[in-house]
This record gives sequence, structure tokens and C-alpha cells, in this order.
Amino acid sequence: MFPSMERLTPLETGFEGYPADYVTHNVPFVVLSGLQTDEEGDGAEVPLSFRDGALRIRCELPPVTGVQAKQVLDTFRKFERRNDQWDPRPVLSGSNVMGFKFRSVGRTYELLPRKAKPPSHELGYDPPGSPASRSPPLWVLHSPISPLTPGSSLFPDGVMTPEWLAKHQLYIPSVFLAFFSFSEDPARNSLTDNQLKSEINNIKATLYRSEYKTKLAIVLVGDHSINDVSDIEERLNNIRRATGLDAKTGLFFLPSTDSSTQLLSFVDGVLTALQPGCVEYYRDLTKHARRKKGRGNIPAPTAPPTRGTSQTLAALGWGIRYDFKLGVFAEFRQEMESACRHYTAALESLLGPDGIFETTASWSPRWDESRVLADIVAMRILRCLLWSNLTSTAVQSWSNYRYRLRELVDRRGKGSSNYGWEAWESRWSRMMAELVKRAQLSFFSGGTEREANVYAPVEKSIPIGERIRPFDHLHHSGYWYRMAARHSRRRRRLAIELPQDDCMPPGQSPASVMASRYGTYDTYLCPEPWQERPNSERRTYNHSKDIFNALEKAQGHFRFQPRVREELCLDMARELIRNKQYSEAMKLLFRLWINMSWRKDQWWDLVSEVTRNLHDCAKQLGDAKVVAATEFELLSCALSPLKNHTYNLLRCCENLTHRSSESLIPEDVLELDTQSVTAPLSTTFTFSVAEGNAGEPLSAQLVVVSLAQAGSAPILFDAIDVKFSGASFSLRLKHIEKPEFKHGQVQELSVEGLDESIRIAEANLELPEGQTLGFQFPLTFRDASLVSVGSITFTISTPVAQIRFSSIPETLAERPRWLKTGPRGFISMPVAREDSHTVHILPRPPKMEIKVSNTEPHFYTDEEVQLEIELINGEDEASEVHLQMTLLSDDGPASFQWRMKENGSTHLSSANENLLELGVINPAEKKSTEISFIAPALPTRYAVEVKVTYYLQSDATTPISKNLNFEFNVTRAFEANYEFQPRIHPLPWPSFFNPTNIPVEVPEGSTRHGIAQRWELFSRIASFTYEGVIISKVDLRLESISSHAMAIITPNHHEADEIEIAPQQQIDRSFSLDVEKNSLDDRRAVEIELVLAISWHRPRSGKIFTSHLPVNNFVLENGPRVLAAVSYPSLPMRKVEDDEAEDEDSLQIVQLTFMLENPTNHFLTFEISMEGPRTDAEWALSGVKMGGLNLLPLSREEVSYRIMPLSTNDGEMSEGRWLEVRLRVMDVYFRKVLRCIPASAGIREAEGKSGSLLVWTGRKHD
Repeated sequence: MFPSMERLTPLETGFEGYPADYVTHNVPFVVLSGLQTDEEGDGAEVPLSFRDGALRIRCELPPVTGVQAKQVLDTFRKFERRNDQWDPRPVLSGSNVMGFKFRSVGRTYELLPRKAKPPSHELGYDPPGSPASRSPPLWVLHSPISPLTPGSSLFPDGVMTPEWLAKHQLYIPSVFLAFFSFSEDPARNSLTDNQLKSEINNIKATLYRSEYKTKLAIVLVGDHSINDVSDIEERLNNIRRATGLDAKTGLFFLPSTDSSTQLLSFVDGVLTALQPGCVEYYRDLTKHARRKKGRGNIPAPTAPPTRGTSQTLAALGWGIRYDFKLGVFAEFRQEMESACRHYTAALESLLGPDGIFETTASWSPRWDESRVLADIVAMRILRCLLWSNLTSTAVQSWSNYRYRLRELVDRRGKGSSNYGWEAWESRWSRMMAELVKRAQLSFFSGGTEREANVYAPVEKSIPIGERIRPFDHLHHSGYWYRMAARHSRRRRRLAIELPQDDCMPPGQSPASVMASRYGTYDTYLCPEPWQERPNSERRTYNHSKDIFNALEKAQGHFRFQPRVREELCLDMARELIRNKQYSEAMKLLFRLWINMSWRKDQWWDLVSEVTRNLHDCAKQLGDAKVVAATEFELLSCALSPLKNHTYNLLRCCENLTHRSSESLIPEDVLELDTQSVTAPLSTTFTFSVAEGNAGEPLSAQLVVVSLAQAGSAPILFDAIDVKFSGASFSLRLKHIEKPEFKHGQVQELSVEGLDESIRIAEANLELPEGQTLGFQFPLTFRDASLVSVGSITFTISTPVAQIRFSSIPETLAERPRWLKTGPRGFISMPVAREDSHTVHILPRPPKMEIKVSNTEPHFYTDEEVQLEIELINGEDEASEVHLQMTLLSDDGPASFQWRMKENGSTHLSSANENLLELGVINPAEKKSTEISFIAPALPTRYAVEVKVTYYLQSDATTPISKNLNFEFNVTRAFEANYEFQPRIHPLPWPSFFNPTNIPVEVPEGSTRHGIAQRWELFSRIASFTYEGVIISKVDLRLESISSHAMAIITPNHHEADEIEIAPQQQIDRSFSLDVEKNSLDDRRAVEIELVLAISWHRPRSGKIFTSHLPVNNFVLENGPRVLAAVSYPSLPMRKVEDDEAEDEDSLQIVQLTFMLENPTNHFLTFEISMEGPRTDAEWALSGVKMGGLNLLPLSREEVSYRIMPLSTNDGEMSEGRWLEVRLRVMDVYFRKVLRCIPASAGIREAEGKSGSLLVWTGRKHD
């Protein structure tokens, strides 16, 4: 029944020993006819049971050949589901094809017969009608592999055979897909099409006669002679009608193409169209099997059994058979839930209280057949559950079957206390590992440690809150391989314990022993005892290879579990050492020894075993370097001591029988560190203080403590190198013999090579077992930084190689301590600092003094700022000094100039930018310099940093620096308020009616061309200084003016040139501004920008600075306007009556003049109305009260009024008062009232009253 198996071959997947057809995942089977034949022939060889009566499909047309045919076949192969892909995903991304099993054949294919032939005389059955025949007159024929057919392997009481699965997976297709060449030849098209129709109809007829429901589909492969598919559409329709093929699922046309993308799309479309038909085919088979199961009676056999048992297969067996068939057909349809239900029913019938095992003897071959079937059904249940992501259910199903089978074997079989049961346990674990691996579960396929999971989460079907065992969480494949290795080791132990008498070959054992052996040992899918028990004289089962393969596969899945990987690696090495494969074992152990995490976790037993095994393997292979490296770690007292082992690092390689020229350590120097070995010593490095200064020596101490095994030889160091982080040098301690040295004393060392990158000290570096070495030495650091010990490296010379062991501060295990020499050895003093191997080197304290003198308490805008810097050398020796100055304002870095003072004189230095070299300054010597710059015109804030960097002549490489920082403000010295008012220009305007007034020719030197206007700027200047200053001059400067005009500025004051102004004091200044355009035709407005320039100096300094105060920008419009001015004319003395006193000021007359200007080219008419006083006793008015005024273009007219105030109050008459007047001037055409603008002193606009003016009646007005 089963194919031959080499039972001495170690297991790989666990499926070995089972028929391949039982294990293979079932997918729809499609025969590809007319393409290239498979390399192995027409597929699997037809079983002997089916060779008689096979129906042959034959086609006379040649197969499709050429490059395109090969490409088509290769493309179909891409959609074939591999046997290691047991998951529900499509075979190709972007496609919905679930996967097929293809078999490429030629033009001939044999279909297996549905019914077996009648039994022959050779089988012991007489044909019907013979005198000796007792059979019925007619044969009842069944399938060749049915339990009812004589000659079948299942006859008469077998349940299932793998030949049935091979029948549906390898021989009976769901679709017969035939390929034919299709070309365009007008002379032969009709003949070719008729041949195609005939061959297709013949294939259909053959399939019909076979009584199988295999579907037929045709693919016509076009060649390059067909340029347009539309030309052959009629031919295709004709072929389809003549053959009765379905247009969507029965006939396909493939145009000639060289594009692999188009070909892939075509094949995907063909398979997508065929897929529902394939599913329907296996659904029909399911219905047929369900009908046979439901008929309730057992069919009669073709002939009654005449050999072996006389019983035929019972009803329970037929139920198992049909449930298994239904599950397989459900797998063909990829309906895994339905398949799982049928498989579960079959397994329950197999293992139930009335199952097959209860009625079958354990010595019968049917017992092993039933066990194989039970294993396969249980395996297929697991595959279905994993397909549906029911991970916890799959684990529980795996465990339940294991427990139930063990109970069955203990009760009905040969027990579970033998090597056969452990062999099955190992196989069952491997099968689970392969199932999990081939299921390709997403939560086990992560590429990083965060994405990958050790075990699957709880499936959704389990209620929330229900507690399940940790074992019921599905673990990755490595877990199951590891379990398989564990059972394989138990199998080997039981095999070794087998009695010698039971392990004799069959020809050398008595019959009684053979009978006893057969009833004692379970050899299900495993060798006999004489082949199982290890024996060096003959070939037996290789248990070590079996275990090693399982461990190796398990290690590949524990990617993100380093401790388990290390444990598996150690187990693999143990198996290799057991088989004396020292070379492979040493390679594994060396990788493990270098990187194992057990040192960090302090699992010393495992570290000891790894190091000891590596040491032994290296000795066997003569690898002296590895021997020396492992001897160094074996010296550590943390590891378990070895019996009969001499601990001597310098002589560890003397007893090697041979030395190999190749080593796992190719370098001549063995680089070791605390991560790769456990050292037989510990080190501490301690600085005496936490902080020190650059250039000043500080004391440090290095302590080395021996942690070697008791009775070991002393360790002699050639050198100890200490590297510092943050320092420019390293320290080396060299060995030198010191006869006077005694252990227990701190060695006081002197350090040489202060200017070198390596500083050297000499000491006795021999470290006996259990002793301590203490070294104390001074260290001088030149640069300010945080200095810490980077590494401490010990160099040991052995006859085979030099060992360099490095220790870093993070792994210094001993508590920091400071040693002193006492009368009886070391006196240990604890160090309070935890980071004793770190010291903070501060800059050397500078003694150069910086003074900034001769500075004003306050600085003002536009002033020259001078700062004097004085340096005093307080060092004990001369210094090379560099002065750096940084000046920052609110707007960023500012520029300045250096001025050196030498011999009482000041000169500009040639320094570059902000760095000045002052040269050598002797002790207690002073040197001064000065910086100067002009303060900006706007207030700002300055930050000054003065940095002095100098080098002592005794140490020209160590810079010493000192900084001085201060700030100061620059403020405005003055602020001013401005009033800008129009004035009446005294010169007449040009008139078109007075030719003498029109400037026909401009006099030489004159620039007048247009109308002139006068304005007055009144400024009130306030001092914002902190002390009194002297104002030398106040000017109004014209910054800019429109290009079509000019302006002349005239001051209106004649005060003294030097005026001292106190803080917060104010002074007034006014200026007249005459603006004239360049042309009379220019009507544009004039923009003017003014600046008030104030020249001033401090009282104790004659250096004058000019501060510029910006005045508002003014826009002078060009339009009609009314200017109002007052004057106070002198009237003649009136006649005095006899009874009156003579009073010259008794009559006060105010001359009020309104100047109406028309600078336009238009004729303007204005209405003028003057409102009189509100009461007759207030004031009297003389002038036009209401009238009209016509203004010619470019002209102006004056309207005057005289006002005499009337009051009975003599004080008001003498001092003056404000009278309110109102003149209304309106443009007749535009009906616009012009504003009356005050244009002189003594008149102003009334607040809150539009159009009203206030006129002062006094003679003087402030």
C-alpha cells in the first residue's frame, strides 16, 4: 500500500513515511493538452490497479510548439499552487485565482476506468457459468480501488488508500484544457477549421464515454499571420457553434504577442473563467459521495473474500471513508471550514469507542493503515484550522489528538514507554512545525522584532475574558521543532536502554526472541530495535542527525529570542561533539562564545559549559589561539573549576598534540573585552578629586584585583594602556622587574613624556592569584573638558599570540576605592563619588586683569563712542596676549576701530577685524588700547564682550582666556515738536494784466520761474540728556524736494552761537521756507522732506557732534486757498478833551487781512461774507461785510478789515484778548467753502468751531 521508505533516514519535515498523496494539499486539477510535455513524462505513472480498461484521448493535430508555447506553459505554471503554500491567499498578488494543479501532456492522455474488470481465475474466482462457480451469474463491478473489488489493496476491509487521492489529484482532471494552433491562410482556412471541429468533438465524445464530468475548454493560439482579431471572429463563432462550446468558459483565443504582461493577463482571465466550473465539478463529486453515504446499506462486493478475514468493511468504516472523501472534495473547492467538519467526523469515527481501532488487532497491517489514516485526518484538520486563522483551536486539536492516541496506544497497542512512541511524538511535533510554517501566518512573518510575534494572539472565536493555557497560544515553528528535538533525545535514550538480546539482527536471534520483540516494541514508521539502537558495527538510525536537524530548523525561527537561540546553538554543539565532529562544533561554539548574553545575565554554569567545550574542541583540532583565549576566561573564578586542569595562561598550549595552521582567530593579536569574555581580574580607575584645573597635576590611581581560580599561575602583563575620553594623550604602564616591590604596597609612579600623545610609567605588572596591584601617579591635562576613562587595555604575551583585554568604565564591577599602603597591606578607603573615573577639568584660572575706563556714563546718538581697555598681567611670567572684542547692537554686529596707546600717543592700529595681537606682556606690566565708533542716528543698545586669550611662555600650547561683558545704551540727546504753517509771501505774483510783472526774461543767477509760497516751521527743542550740553547751532536742512520745485530756508532767530541747555530744558527755533516751482504751468503738489540738525558738544570737550532729528514729510498742495493774517497799524493821536487824560493806547485797531490765492489756470468767482460781532458792545468792524470777488488765473487778491475792540475793562484793553471772527468764502461755481488758514502770529483757528478764527487784540502776542 505504501511506497518503500528508508526508515533509517532522519526526519526533516515529519511527513516522511506518509504517502505523498495523503499529505499534499488538494487543489483543482487541470490537464494542459497540446503544449510541451512535462519533463517527467505524462505525469505520474498510472497505478497498476487502473491500467486495465483505461480510456485514451487521442488527437491527430500536432501540438503547439515554439517560443510562445513555452511562454504560455510557463505562465500557467505561475498560477500553480506549491506544496509549501498552505494559506488562503491567491497564488499571485493582484489576482483572484486560488491556485491549480497543472499537468502538461501531449496529444494523448489516458483516463482511468471507473469500473474494474471482473476478477480473473488467477485471483481464485471462477467466471460465471462454470460448473465449479458459486458466484452469482452476473458480476457486480466497482472501482478498481474500492474495498469491494478483489485485487484492490483495500479488499475486503480496508478503509482508504492514497491511490484514491492520486486518482483525483493526478489523473482525473476537472478541466481538460486543449491548445491548438490557429493561423490565417485563405486557401486552407476551411480545411483547418473542419479539422479543429472534428478533433474537439472527438475529445468531447471520449470524455462523455468516460462517464466523468470533466469539462472541456479550448485555447486557440494565433500566430503572426493574424493581424486583426476582427477578421477571424466569424471563424471562431463557426467553431464554437459546431462544437457546442461556451463562449465565455469553453473557447478562448490567444493572439500572438511578445508581451509577458499581456500573456499573464490572458492566462489570469482564462483561469478566472474556469475557476467556477472547477468548483462546480468537485461539488458534483461531493453530492455523489453524499448520496452514497446516505443510502444506508453496504454494497455487495464483486466477489466474497476468500483469504484473510472473511469480513467486509463495516458500516462504520464506510462512514469514515465517505467523510474523508467529502473533506477532500471540500479542500478541492477551498472550503476549509466544511472540510474541517468532515475530517472531524471521520476522526471521531476512527478513535471512537466503536471505532476501527477497537475491532482491529494491533499486530494486523490494518492497524498501521488506520493509524496512518488517523494521522493524516488529524493533520488535515490542523491545516484547515490554520487556514481559517483558528490558532488556539489548532493547538488544542493537536494536543487532544496526541492525548487520545496515547491513551489508545497504551490500551490497545504496545504502549507509549518505548522508542516508537517517542519517534511518533517527534514526528507529530515536526508536522505541526511544518503546518505553521506553510500557513504563512501574518503575525509570524514580521521583518523586525516589533512586528514579529513569539505566539499568536487569542482568536476571535474565544469569548473575551476566558482564560486559556499559555500552551494554547500558537507559537511559531521553532517552538515545535524544539519540542521535536526534545522527543528525539528521549527516543535516543530509550534506544540506548534497549537490551542487547533484543537488538540482534533477525538471522542471529532465536524465534522466541523474535516473537517477544514483535509484541513488545512499536515499530510504527520507525526502524526495528536492531536498527534503532546505536551500534558502531552496522548502520543504525542516526539520532544525532535527527536531533541536529530539528535544532537547526528551530534556531532559524527564534530570530528575536537571543537566549533561546543560544541554548539551541549549545544543544547543536553538544550533538556534534557527541559524534566527534569537532570542527563544526567549534565553529558553532566560537560564535556563541563571542556573543552570548549569558555573561551579562551571569548564568555562569552555561558560560562554563560553552567555554569548556570550546576549549576542548580547540585542543582536539590544535587551534592554539582559541585555546589561549578560552584559557583566559577559564581562569575566572566565576566559572566552575575544572578537575585535573592546570590553570596557566602562559603554558596552556604546551600539551597540544598538533597545531593547526588555520584558526578561527586569524589575527596575531587576540582582541578580547568584557562583552566577549569573563575576565579573571577587575579594574577600577579613580581620580582623587572631582574637579581640577588645566595645567595643574592631579593624582589618579589604578587598582587591578585578581579574580583567578585558586591554584592558578600568576598573570604577567606586558603593559596596561589607559585611554581617556576628552584628553589628548593616553597612559601606558610598562612592566619592569622591581626586586624591592612587595604585594600590598601602592606603587608610586612618575609619568614621563608630558608633551607626547602617550605618557609612560614603569611598574611591576605581575598579578598572582588572589592579589591586588595598586598604582598611583600624577596626571596633567592641558585642555579644559570632561575627562573620563575610555578603556583600560591589558596586554599579555603568550607563546602562540598576544592577548589584549579591554575593559570599559561601564563594566567596572568593583566599587570605587582609594588604596593606601598600611603596615599589613592595603588600607582601602571608600570613594563617595560613583563616577570616580571621571574628572571635570576646568580652564586654568586666568590672572590677566581687564579694566574698561574713561567711559562716559551715557552715550547719545551720532556721538563718537570711545572705550579704553587696559590689561594688567598678573601672571608670574610673560604672556603672549591676544585681545578679541565683540560689539553687538540691536541690529547685529557693529564695526569699530582699534587705537593703540604707546608712549603717551594714540595711533590707529592695523588689527584685522575684531582680533588684536598685543604681543608679549611682562609680569605686572600694563598695556592699553582703545576702540572707537560712531553711534547710530537711532537709539540702540550695545553689548560688549572683551575676551583676552594668552599663552604662558612656559606652556605655549595651552590657551588661557578671560572674558569681560558689559552693556550700555545709546539714547537721543534731543527731541523736538514741530508746527508747519503757511505765510503770505511778500513778493507780488505775476499778472497777465500787468506786463511789467510777468518774468519774460529771467535775470542771470536767478532760478525763479513759478509762483512762490512761504511757509514757517516752528520747532520746540527739548534736551533729553542726563547732564547739561552746549548747543552750538541749530539748522533746518532740506533732505529732499520734488524735482519740479526749489526751496530756500531762512532762520528766524539770531540767538548766540553757544547756548547751554540743561536737562529737560526747552528752546524754540523757527525757520522760513520759500518754495517756488520751476514753471507757472506746473500744477503738481510738492513733496518736501526736512531734517533738523543740532550741533552740540559736552562742556568739558570741544568736539562737536551733530544730531539729526527727522521732521515730518510735508505735501504742499496746489489749489485755491485763503490766508488770514493780522497786523497792528499805528493810528494818529486823537484830540484830547479837557476833562480826559491823554492815553496813547486808548484806541487799539487790528488790521485783519485775508489773501485769496488762485494758483490755477481757471477764472474763479467767490462770495465773501463777514459775520459781525454778536453784540455791539464787543467790537467794531470796518470792511466789506458781504460781496463778491473775481480772481484771474495765477493771481491773488487781498481783502482787509479793521477791528476795534470795545470793552469797559481797562485791563483787557491794555493786555489784549481773543476776538472771534468768521469770514465765509465760497466758490460760486463749485459751491465749495474755502477754509481760512491762519498765516501769521496773533491769529488762530477756534477749537470745535469750523470756519471761525480767533484774533488777538493786544500789541504783543506770545
